[in-house]
Amino acid sequence: MSMSANASTFAWGVDHLQQRLQDTLTDPDYEVWWRELQNLANQALITPIPVLTFEAFREFADHGGREEYQRLYFEKRGRIGALAIVSLNTTDDVTCYIEALEEALWDICNEYTWCLPAHLPPSNEGTERAVWEEIDLFAAETVAMVAELYTLFEGRLDSRIMKRIELEVQRRIFKPMSDPEQLFTWETADHNWSAVCGSGCGIAALLLLKSDDPVRGQILERVIGAMDHFLSGYGEDGGCAEGLGYWVYGFGYYTYFVDMLVRYEPEHEWRLRSTKMMKMAAFPEHIHLSEGVFVNFSDSDEEEILPAGLLSRLSEWTGHHYSLPFQMNRLMDDPCRRWAHLIRNVLWADPRYFASTVVPTPFNNVSIYFPDLQWMICKSELPDSQITVALATKGGHNDEPHNHNDLGSFIIHAGGENILSDLGAGLYTQAYFAAGREQILNISSAGHSVPQIDGQEQQSGREAYASVVEPQIWKEEEKEYAVWKVDLTHAYDHQSLHQYTRSLDWQVPIGQEEVTIDCIDQFRFYKNNNLDENHSVSYENSLDTSSFSNQNYTTATPIIERLISKIKPIVEADQVRWQGRKAEVCLNLLHAQDKVNVEVIEHVDHEGQALVLYRTSIQYLSSIEQSISRPDIAQSELVSEDVKPQQSEWLDIVVELPFVIRPL
Repeated sequence: MSMSANASTFAWGVDHLQQRLQDTLTDPDYEVWWRELQNLANQALITPIPVLTFEAFREFADHGGREEYQRLYFEKRGRIGALAIVSLNTTDDVTCYIEALEEALWDICNEYTWCLPAHLPPSNEGTERAVWEEIDLFAAETVAMVAELYTLFEGRLDSRIMKRIELEVQRRIFKPMSDPEQLFTWETADHNWSAVCGSGCGIAALLLLKSDDPVRGQILERVIGAMDHFLSGYGEDGGCAEGLGYWVYGFGYYTYFVDMLVRYEPEHEWRLRSTKMMKMAAFPEHIHLSEGVFVNFSDSDEEEILPAGLLSRLSEWTGHHYSLPFQMNRLMDDPCRRWAHLIRNVLWADPRYFASTVVPTPFNNVSIYFPDLQWMICKSELPDSQITVALATKGGHNDEPHNHNDLGSFIIHAGGENILSDLGAGLYTQAYFAAGREQILNISSAGHSVPQIDGQEQQSGREAYASVVEPQIWKEEEKEYAVWKVDLTHAYDHQSLHQYTRSLDWQVPIGQEEVTIDCIDQFRFYKNNNLDENHSVSYENSLDTSSFSNQNYTTATPIIERLISKIKPIVEADQVRWQGRKAEVCLNLLHAQDKVNVEVIEHVDHEGQALVLYRTSIQYLSSIEQSISRPDIAQSELVSEDVKPQQSEWLDIVVELPFVIRPL
């Protein structure tokens, strides 16, 4: 078997690539990983290559469905990945896997487009670009994959396959990317698209074009520009507004490209050693709550197995280790069957950088505030039960990438599960990214732990924003404290709402097994013909979906607090309890008149799997005088200094939600 020095040393920074593969074969940490790939490769020898039919292709444009085409598309990519890894580890006299790989690569070259139909411009837009010249996330992933396979299997693949790859990459990627008249919107995007699309095109240019080829320089210039736009989407705190899943995707592919770039052009090494890069690399550690469960605001999942290769290479560059256990990601755990993660997991993953073999890093299990992202995460370990408890809060604005209307939302975590939770990513359909998307539960404020005000949900758009007033984290001799106070007035488009602030107070008595979280919502309304003490609101659920049983409410005040969980709450006379595996969260009901309603919501997750949710609504029925439950809250806190009308002009409502976390 032959393998070029360029493949083993330059491109991936791994000396003796073949020896690396052999070492993993006998390593118990890789046993399940290798077994899965061998089984998938053997299956590929006896099953036909999936066919991307016109029926599947047209489904998105005609009916908004994308599942069938993407299932076939990603199955084809996974097939190539398994065959390629197994072929790398076989001798030249074993030809069955390499021949199957050649067939699969030939088939990829025959595809009408490497893009997903969901990412193609509508036919009525009249674009002059040929459909095979469109470059989306997955066209970029595909070109990087075939370029890396071209390099890895130089001398082993049939020369006709090699020539076909060159022709297809030229007409699909290099031609539009070297034409200054053909510009892609992702080149100036400040989110994952610029990183992923740029990475794929850049890796292909580095591997397939000679260093003195002017086309290579043109493409790299555009790609590096796209990478700079990607970085501009992150604040100096290193936080990812799109969520952890898109940190893996966008920042992961940024890392893959820049890691390869510095081997060819060392002057770019600063990109992997900057202060901002260090903070971006630490993001998953900060938002890891415990036992593989993360903060999952925006389109992300609670539980993630992060690419071991990516984290290992980041540890090499930054010097930081991770508290997460070492796990090799299985190919079938990734619904998109990504080659970039697959090859780097086997080449880069190193258990030394994970908690199983190193002392946890200084940023493990500590509280943090992200000033640019406006997230606060408070974590503490209870001494006797040794469970981690945590609170995560979110500000920002309602026009973020993969936005949810969730300003002021929070997660309460204990014992390895998010007990009051965020739904994270919903099922991606045409409607999920279209106008009116805020009617979808995952995106609407009705699917988050925030109030409904006078029948209104939070509004969408950049004008809906949070202003963090007080983010504090401190520790005294006997307690750990945190306070997160945020002004959410602009989150709601309500003509009578003058000001709304939410405060979350976190207290952990040191040495004790109980944590308290006080959520205090303060509302100030203008008194007018539309709203007064006798105001009565009657409305239906604002979500237009069969998942909901519509509810009619009538209330003396316009506030309904909602709390979201995957755990069925236990409603008692004076409290509501959510009982997890190792701990419970209790909400004390301060007023006998508080009316609690629990909705059972049948929903689906990001993969389309059935999911049951529980939305607890607290209808606040106290009178205005009774609503001021906290005498220590001064009236001046409710109103800005610039406008202080007479007291009679205001309707003040203060709602307190006192939570306690206790181990079971």
